[in-house]
Amino acid sequence: MRSLFLGSFLALTAAGVANAEPLSRLKDLPCQSGRITNDDIILALAQQSGIVVDSSVLAPLNANRLGDHMVANLDQPAWRLFRGRVRDLISGGPSTPEEGLTASIANAPAEDRERLFVNRNNSWFVVQCESATNNTISARGGEGGPEPGAFARWVDGIIVAQSIKDADVGLSDREFAEVSYTDDRENDDEIISTNLFIGLPEVFGGRLRPYVEYERVTSDAKPINNLDFGLAAHWTSHRNANAYYLIAEYQSDDELDSEVNHVEFRWLPIWARRSCLRLSSPALSLRVTCPVEFTLDSTRVTDPGEKTALQTADSYDRYGFDVGLNLVRELDDGGSFSFKLSYNLREPFDTDGPGDVGLGRASLSYQPSEDSNFNIGLEYENGENVESLERMESLKLTFGFRR
Repeated sequence: MRSLFLGSFLALTAAGVANAEPLSRLKDLPCQSGRITNDDIILALAQQSGIVVDSSVLAPLNANRLGDHMVANLDQPAWRLFRGRVRDLISGGPSTPEEGLTASIANAPAEDRERLFVNRNNSWFVVQCESATNNTISARGGEGGPEPGAFARWVDGIIVAQSIKDADVGLSDREFAEVSYTDDRENDDEIISTNLFIGLPEVFGGRLRPYVEYERVTSDAKPINNLDFGLAAHWTSHRNANAYYLIAEYQSDDELDSEVNHVEFRWLPIWARRSCLRLSSPALSLRVTCPVEFTLDSTRVTDPGEKTALQTADSYDRYGFDVGLNLVRELDDGGSFSFKLSYNLREPFDTDGPGDVGLGRASLSYQPSEDSNFNIGLEYENGENVESLERMESLKLTFGFRR
């Protein structure tokens, strides 16, 4: 627990601010309740870049797709200039008030930031201004009241999702933390499952993130109980072509009976997160993504506790990958149905040693909007748990949450 408290203390210092120089381009925009709206900023930068703001711009803006439209038209100089001006505005750096404006960034995504901002996934960026009512707005988007203090900004930077790879992308691209229910009639057992990642604000210049992960299955026959305290370093390659994570975890359970030390390296090709196929017509809007990541990990078991599969495993070193296929059917009301297939594979370098894991999942879910904090769905999984190595198979009703 000591590492958790230390991470929480260090995280109090985490806060990003935006480069002030490009703010002069926004000085003539209206100030509403102490801020300039991000929609006004997007349209102003588009006009200043030579883009005619008509239905061809307003329609994708209102559909939260103008960022995708921008990326698709980067062969045109005006759209390249527009993206450059957006990048200048939302890039991190020292900030001082300019023309009565101050810009701030709180918990911004590390990847694909320009596209997400123009797609209206931009509550992490705020331009404050001097209005007649002298009101301000917090980084989470609420109007009125005083500017939030350090603790409020720290709380606002906490991320709830499914895993560490969701911490550095925009809300619409994050997987949901889940609570699920299974009625196991064969074994007369009602099972509650939890899969939760809590990412604390980044520390040391935004390169390290403390976090807590909790995975629990209350099955009498095959329980799973994983509580992890971790620290993740994250960086991207030139032009954001790839993302990398170096992770150190202290793995235990919610009674702190077990003790496992785990180190992992992950490589995520960022292009795989973007749409690998998109079909759009008046009758159908379908988006397909093909996520993939590659892993190397090393685990040392000090005390297996009640984790049966670890009791004969002192240590193991593995390589592996996670692959997926996600189909998103977008609805006219802004909601969507998602069908997802995924497979996780871990193979030990010692072919006769422990740690061999294969886990498949299939899920169908509904969420009311692209940036929704909630979803509901059905999920089937079959295989071994990646951490505790326990065998599992279930069909469950899931309730998801993210922030």
